[in-house]
Amino acid sequence: CDDVRQAFAYCKKNIMQGDFIWSAVAMSFGGTVLMGCPDILQTMQRIIMIGSGCGKSPTTTKPLLSTIPDTSELLKPMSDFQGSLYFLHGGKDTVVPEESQKKIYESATACSSRGWIEFSRLDHELNDPETSISHTAVLANTFLMLTDFKSPNA
Repeated sequence: CDDVRQAFAYCKKNIMQGDFIWSAVAMSFGGTVLMGCPDILQTMQRIIMIGSGCGKSPTTTKPLLSTIPDTSELLKPMSDFQGSLYFLHGGKDTVVPEESQKKIYESATACSSRGWIEFSRLDHELNDPETSISHTAVLANTFLMLTDFKSPNA
């Protein structure tokens, strides 16, 4: 989370100066990290989450997962988020339990708009396991281009 905060601060200071409508596409652990950075999360006007989870198994052996905050601490920033949230879920996701993903979506009660969009034939990364075709970029772009939010100057 510290690395993401530093990168975001660098970009705001040196690359993207001025008023911007900030959006994030957060896939899998990227969404978990975004929730661990509430200051960045609250800057976003739109978040597209893809297969992100909000907890960890007590038996995890993955070093990064063992460092994330507890589920309640991760979900708190989502409950305060007032932008748009679209959660894209692959029905054939075998990586992150759907229950963990739904906790994120269900905690986002202050959103200006939100949607849980199920893609029953796609996997965790929104790939079609039968054809190996990735639908991630097209689907994420579709929800980024929706016009259900106002600019900061409106």
